[in-house]
Amino acid sequence: MAQNNNPDAHMILVEEALDIIMGHVAETPVEEVVSWRAVGRPLARDVATDIDLAPFANSAMDGYAVHARDLAEADDGHPVVLEVVGHEAAGHVFEGSVGEGQTVRIMTGAPVPEGIDAVVKYEIVEVLDGDGNEGSHVAFRKPACVGENIREAGLEARRGDVVMRAGEVVTPAGAG
Repeated sequence: MAQNNNPDAHMILVEEALDIIMGHVAETPVEEVVSWRAVGRPLARDVATDIDLAPFANSAMDGYAVHARDLAEADDGHPVVLEVVGHEAAGHVFEGSVGEGQTVRIMTGAPVPEGIDAVVKYEIVEVLDGDGNEGSHVAFRKPACVGENIREAGLEARRGDVVMRAGEVVTPAGAG
């Protein structure tokens, strides 16, 4: 018997190959698992957030949380000096109020204290005495703009927004 050496003789159309493959695929049952166990699995349905992400306004950088109006007249010739009344790290909430002439040392990701409307980056603030934390005095040589270096609550997603789509594979970040 003659052997057919034509490679095209054994080929099938892509559509036929897909039909063969899909004929051997079975739908798996949907399982409900805790989020951390879902990593690496595809979602059966869309997932919406039940909170604003981030749930609070937070600092976009290390610096000093201020009332922008306190720095309105700041310049190189006439720096504005503020008293540091607290220190706020990520995961910590400053308990108290920040009055006129006062500031709070704040770290990236920390919630912005009530009534604060700007964060001035650490690198451009001069520490006059102490270590720059509570009890110190710091000088500002330029005005701050309202909203400067503050990430508003809900910046990533608002409550009810779909944050992951059906079929998407859950990543560690997505599980979080």
